[in-house]
This record gives sequence, C-alpha cells and structure tokens, in this order.
Amino acid sequence: MMYHPKLTISEYYSDDLTKKAEVIQMDRGYVIDFYLNNEYNHSITYTSKSLQYVEDAAENYVMGQFPNYKDFTEV
Repeated sequence: MMYHPKLTISEYYSDDLTKKAEVIQMDRGYVIDFYLNNEYNHSITYTSKSLQYVEDAAENYVMGQFPNYKDFTEV
C-alpha cells in the first residue's frame, strides 16, 4: 500500500476478485491505488478531475476497460 494519509472514498472489485481499485481523497484531489491479485500494483493521482471521473476510472480498471495504467502517474 502507498504511504499517503488517506480517506478511502470507495473500492471497486473485478467479478473474479483479481483486481481492486481504491479511490482515496487527498488534500489536492484524489488517488487511485490499483491492486492485482491482492497486491499493490500502482497509483494514479488526479489533481484536477471530479470524484465522478475518478470513480469511473477505478470502475473501468476492474472491468478491464482502462488503458495501460502504468503509463500514467498523474492526471
């Protein structure tokens, strides 16, 4: 898990439970922590996007519709 103080807003899981996306509220926006097979994999920081946008991105990840998220660290 990443080292940032967090307030978890929502969590999303794939149907087979192999993927998880955790939406976290930060001082300057939101972060999604991505998990694969119950292990932390990557985070993306969203400093200028709405909560709805970030939650849609989290849901897209667990549904397999997210682009190669490792190419992104901040949006």
